[in-house]
Amino acid sequence: MTTVPTTDLAEVAARLDADDPLAHLRDRFLLPPDVVHLDGNSPGPLPATVPPVVTDVVTRQWGYRPDRLLERQRLVGGAVAGGRRHRRAHRGRAGPDSGG
Repeated sequence: MTTVPTTDLAEVAARLDADDPLAHLRDRFLLPPDVVHLDGNSPGPLPATVPPVVTDVVTRQWGYRPDRLLERQRLVGGAVAGGRRHRRAHRGRAGPDSGG
């Protein structure tokens, strides 16, 4: 086993970073340049693609048609609760569960 004097650790780390074939993947995440993220029990660093998607959801998909928010909640709730039958009942159409 080779031991490295502590005075050379910064140089060794810089060389390892420069030779790392996965180093370019760091650009996919929103991390300050001086932060080292160690994988553990966390959701991890924020992917750079997330903020534009969240902005789109809030401003276009949700904010653009706020009148449809309740309808979407019913559709999702119906799908979770039992699929098409539940969704039809929420839309006011006669279905097997709707009693009419």
